[in-house]
Amino acid sequence: MKSYIVPNSDSPGFSPVREKPKNKFLGHRPYNRKTNKFMSYVFQTYSEVAKRATNFGSADKGLNTQSLYSVALYDTLGSDSMEYILNHCEAPIVVCSLDKVPKILSNIQNLKYLQAIVCMDRLHPEDDDEYGLPYPFNVNSINVLLQWAKSKNVILFDMYQIERMGSKNPIKHHPPKPSDIYTIMYTSGTTGNPKGAITTHSNYAYSVNIYNKFDTISKSTPSIVSFLPLAHAYDRYFENYITLRGGIIGYYCGDITKILEDTRQLQPTSFTGVPRLLTRFYDAISASTINSPNPIIRKISQMGAKIKIENLHSKKIYYNYLFDRLIFNKTKAILSSKLEIITTGTAPVEPYVLDFLRISLKASIYEGYSMTETSAVACRQPEGDLTNGNVGIPGQLVEFRLRDVPEMQYLSSDSPCPRGELLMRSPTVFSGYLKN
Repeated sequence: MKSYIVPNSDSPGFSPVREKPKNKFLGHRPYNRKTNKFMSYVFQTYSEVAKRATNFGSADKGLNTQSLYSVALYDTLGSDSMEYILNHCEAPIVVCSLDKVPKILSNIQNLKYLQAIVCMDRLHPEDDDEYGLPYPFNVNSINVLLQWAKSKNVILFDMYQIERMGSKNPIKHHPPKPSDIYTIMYTSGTTGNPKGAITTHSNYAYSVNIYNKFDTISKSTPSIVSFLPLAHAYDRYFENYITLRGGIIGYYCGDITKILEDTRQLQPTSFTGVPRLLTRFYDAISASTINSPNPIIRKISQMGAKIKIENLHSKKIYYNYLFDRLIFNKTKAILSSKLEIITTGTAPVEPYVLDFLRISLKASIYEGYSMTETSAVACRQPEGDLTNGNVGIPGQLVEFRLRDVPEMQYLSSDSPCPRGELLMRSPTVFSGYLKN
């Protein structure tokens, strides 16, 4: 009997790299200081990212090659929360943007485990002649930072120095086991200090595959504009899903008010929405259509929206040749002409907002429910569900039950709506809270 190696199985976790090495993977829009504008997306391929991840063992995707894990910090964290998290998880290294380096150094006496800072921006302008240092930094201020770090016995390198060191001293991959920690994400919690939710590689592998079961219609290469922080479980798992499918991730320019500019540049097939942003989209599109100051455009738009929404719910049809040609082909292009699906969670969205966006963007919009502690997966509306005011059904391998809370008069036997404490069982559920 001869053994047979299943294609791509000899390198677990690297299937997209082996199958689509030259395909676009991660993209960003460089900022040109001379023109004061963000430029078109520039991409790295799957093979280029894999090489950089191997070289850069301190970054998130590099950590996965060595069975190590990251702890996510929100960009907006205050100094107290940052100090608490770094000490609580005993982090020896911080990877951050240049503007965060002075804040960390000014508080270094309270960060008892921190030994090194890796700056994501270049510290040496000769490495980046085209765009220079980010405002307001210059060569002199960088030298001050380097001397400051040295005086505090803190190692300060930039990302590119680390990659060069890694390329000269390669370390063989040590892939993680399913039970190994993937990441620790700190949640705000309902009381007290932030709590570090420990999730494993198995948790996120299941969460990605559960979403893959929901997405049964789209056959195109998926792509997204990533604007949520990777400290947010929702974005973390969705980026993993895009990677599993060999898709494209384009990072937003950093200014949420320019998000539509980013989406028009990238033309994504998917969008991970949040209620506040979807409401902004509704306001922007409705202002030029159903609420237009032009009475003719307003009348045609209102008539078209009414007919399209009726057809949407009665026939599940997103398109109308006449009104799309007159109005709604233009509204779809406001976000992306290739848009197929929007998913949203964290809070309910008004039904009239959802229905109008469905017909004006000609895309499916599904609501869902999850938590950091469930690796961003619990339940979601299935393909083809156009109802409003619900979060759909449990994903595969996800189970829910209600536990009675008599002291609050919540009983699973309540009629017509059973009530109680919601319990969830799934392979996506986290391992517990760090040191708690």
